This record gives sequence, C-alpha cells and structure tokens, in this order.
Amino acid sequence: MPSQESLLTQGVTTIIGGNCGYSLAPLVSSNAMETVQKWANPDQINVDWLKMSEFLNCLSAKKMSLNFGTLVGFNTLIKGVLKNEHRSPTENEKEIMGNLFKQALEDGAFGLSMGLAYWHLREDTGDSLDYFFKITAEKDAIVSVHLKDEWDKFLDSLTAVLDKAKTTNAKTHISHLKVIGKKFWGNFDKAIKELEKNHQDGAKISFDVFPYASSSLELYLLLPAWAKDGGNAKTLDRLKDPFDRKQIIKDIKAQEIDF
Repeated sequence: MPSQESLLTQGVTTIIGGNCGYSLAPLVSSNAMETVQKWANPDQINVDWLKMSEFLNCLSAKKMSLNFGTLVGFNTLIKGVLKNEHRSPTENEKEIMGNLFKQALEDGAFGLSMGLAYWHLREDTGDSLDYFFKITAEKDAIVSVHLKDEWDKFLDSLTAVLDKAKTTNAKTHISHLKVIGKKFWGNFDKAIKELEKNHQDGAKISFDVFPYASSSLELYLLLPAWAKDGGNAKTLDRLKDPFDRKQIIKDIKAQEIDF
C-alpha cells in the first residue's frame, strides 16, 4: 500500500523499518522471510530481492507517499545464516553476517536493530553483540536494541547494552523503553537516571517510548524462559506435554504479570 494514507492523515511523513531485529533485507535466501511470520503471512509476499539495494529499488518503484528508511535486522541475519539452529554463530558465520551488514549499509541502510528478547539462547551472546556494535561504530551507523528482559532483569539488560555503547562508542537507541510488572515499575526511574548519567559521560544514547498504556508483545514472550528454550517447535512440544504445561501455568501465575 504505497499511498500509506493511514499514516499521512496522522501527520507521519517518515517511517523507519527493520526494527526489533527483523528486516525485509538482506536475505540469505528467500525462505528467510519466514522470520516475519509473527506479523504477516510470508506466503502472501512476492519476494524478488535478496540484497538491501534490491529491496530499496523495489520500494522506489512503488512510488511511496512518504519517506522510508530501514535498519538491518540482527535476528534476520542470524536466522538466515543459522537456518533453524538455536545456537551461537561460529567465527566464520559471524564474519558472513558482518559482511552482509556492511554491504547493506553501503546500499543505504541506516544501521542495525537487535531484538534480544526474541533470541532464544540462554548462553551469552556477548561476543556476537560486541562484534556488531564495533562494526556499527566504525561505519558511523546506529544500533537499535529491544532489551533482552523487561521484567525483573530489566536494569541488568539495560546496563549490558549501555556498557557496549560506551566501550564501542556506537550510537545506540533503546527501542520502546518500558518495564513490565507493577512491582518493577520503580526501576524505570532508575533507568532514566542511568541513561542521563551515560549521556552526560559522552555516550551516544537515545530511546523511545510507547504512546499508549498497553503492550503489543507477542504472547509467547510471557512464557517462562525455560519453556522458550530451543525455539518455537520445542516450545509447542512443552505446551502439549501435560507435565510441562502444568509447570508453565504455575510459572506464569508466579510472574504476577501486569502492565
């Protein structure tokens, strides 16, 4: 819908795509579009691009009524290279992803987005994040981060990102900064103070917030961490297992989820 009237009538003239770790390019293969299935049916999308330049050319041909820019999705890159394997990338795979990211920047992307909450690895992915933060800083691009945890470990998740922003000097944006769970709301003030301190110390930090009092989280994110481990297929198996299902329900109730 290149006219985008729903946005224009609200006064929106520029949009940034590729947020929260997922972008429509670059694609390692056409089936990488499966990463957007949480928002749309990939079967209804005619994919005739792989590179970022090819994607942007397709959009240009549509003669859109507003300005469009995009980030490169870290999750799109890593899932494209690793396919459906839930593990950390090897050094060689990291280099492949890095080259894809650099090429996308040359093609016109503005930076990188990371959806850490959607990356179902319990082990540390710090090395991979450091690698991409450094590339972003070297290319004078921006890295936008959806924090790994917005509940009890919200401050730890924020601090981890701020530390990488300081050590690499990368321009860093926190996507829709928020705290989930009433008993953790007090941590939001602490987060603002921490952001202000880092900004005063010279870190290139920014953030945005939702303009509404509800969340558009995917429901599976409310499941306990152990239930999500290994990806969607294993999560569904656990939900079907009577014993696991009972424990999942118990753990969800213990979270005292509210927004």
